[in-house]
Amino acid sequence: MRVYKMQCPVCGNDTFKDDDFEYDICSECFWEYDTWQINNPDSGGGANCHSLNEYRKIYSELKRKNPQFSCRNESDRLLIVRKDRSKE
Repeated sequence: MRVYKMQCPVCGNDTFKDDDFEYDICSECFWEYDTWQINNPDSGGGANCHSLNEYRKIYSELKRKNPQFSCRNESDRLLIVRKDRSKE
């Protein structure tokens, strides 16, 4: 079986590692893979409340404020989830 690797479109880490990425969640930035948002990066809805481009901006801001930011850390993960869900 071939293992596929794909970079997360938000943080750039190789976090998606099989042939069906749909709805996988990146362990680094917690973005949920969504083909709709890949094809429509300015559209919200779907698996993530914010658009792909908005999520990139949120992640970049958090990473700029804290270079050690990672959703592998529960308190950091809560920050990004709160920002994503605040649009609901």
